Amino acid sequence: MKLVTPSYYKTFHCTADACRDNCCRGGWLVGIDEQTEERYRKMPGALGQKLRAALFKQDGETFLKHADEDCPMLEADGLCAVVKEAGPEALGVVCDQFPRFSEYFGERKETGVGLACEEAARIVLTSAPEEARLTESGLAEEPYEDDEYEKAWDDRVRCVRAVFDGMLEHADTSGGFNRLFEALQAMLLSAADLQMDANKNDFAAFDRKAQALAADGGECAVRALAGRLRPCVTNAAASRNQAYIGLFTDLESIGKAWDEELSRLRSVYGTEPFVSHFPQRAAGFEAEHEDLSHALARYARYLHFRYFGKAVYDHDILGKCKQTALFTLMLEMMLMADWKDENGPKTQAEPGQIPESLAASVHLFSRQVEYDEENMEQIAEDLTFERCVRTDELICALSHYTKQIG
Repeated sequence: MKLVTPSYYKTFHCTADACRDNCCRGGWLVGIDEQTEERYRKMPGALGQKLRAALFKQDGETFLKHADEDCPMLEADGLCAVVKEAGPEALGVVCDQFPRFSEYFGERKETGVGLACEEAARIVLTSAPEEARLTESGLAEEPYEDDEYEKAWDDRVRCVRAVFDGMLEHADTSGGFNRLFEALQAMLLSAADLQMDANKNDFAAFDRKAQALAADGGECAVRALAGRLRPCVTNAAASRNQAYIGLFTDLESIGKAWDEELSRLRSVYGTEPFVSHFPQRAAGFEAEHEDLSHALARYARYLHFRYFGKAVYDHDILGKCKQTALFTLMLEMMLMADWKDENGPKTQAEPGQIPESLAASVHLFSRQVEYDEENMEQIAEDLTFERCVRTDELICALSHYTKQIG
């Protein structure tokens, strides 16, 4: 087996009691695997009694019951009672692995760190562009066998993913929101074209287009995009922004903080000047926060690494690009709402640091959306059927509604 990770992966370490909003808080259901459950039910002493009192069954699975949105094993010093008394080896799989995520593709295992952890978010969003490049190493695991895995299709997906990743890295290196959004638009346009070939099983055409993309690092996609953009006839920003917020309002909520954030977004994007003058407001925000374009590019690149490979199994490369574009747009909308609110989190930071607004928004969004399987399934369905996230609609949104595909 080969282990594939971003270069920054090896720098992640849990900050334990130094973490300001750790993974033991937030009201999550913490799944307990069968082996760990058996160990906890046999554990002696006060710790064993406390663990057994917290275990409960739901839909045939075992979880730790949270009290006031905190894990019952979290102590006042911010550390885990299980680790303190029984050692880290006594943790269940979920607790031991968080915030790491892994995906298997034949003889390859891909692993990264998720943004629901504040330290992981700091690393991902402040790492230099080259530190997000993928590295390979040996792994003492048996190859993953899955009847749905096709190596030829995996090779195609990896080729396209590498080109798109290079485009996002170039956007990070160059800087500027326009360069990032141009890269996302070109990815959407290319993915839509490739998806049609894949749907028709025309892999000869798919391979020709993928090889053309790889030959010049995706610049042909950017040129194709430029040739098709036209000025918008109408400004539909208000209704489209509300539609995007509506997609996330319809998801299952995991806590009050998310409900309050959605209420705030509906208010901000439903009032002036964000209704009649959204393009101008967006341009003003981006002009004042040029440095944030690098963090947003790294965010998009993280999403691309984490999710695009899943197309190996569901064959939906366009859906993965749509998701990256939508999540990136939503993050910018959350940041712009903070910018408008004089009493909100700060949107500026010292070099090398994450602004308070960005840290809070990424953390909240990842917990609410990325780490809820049902919510991610709903988003995938929305990306297939909802008008506001059609390819042309997202391309228009990435132009802040000043240009559209013509």
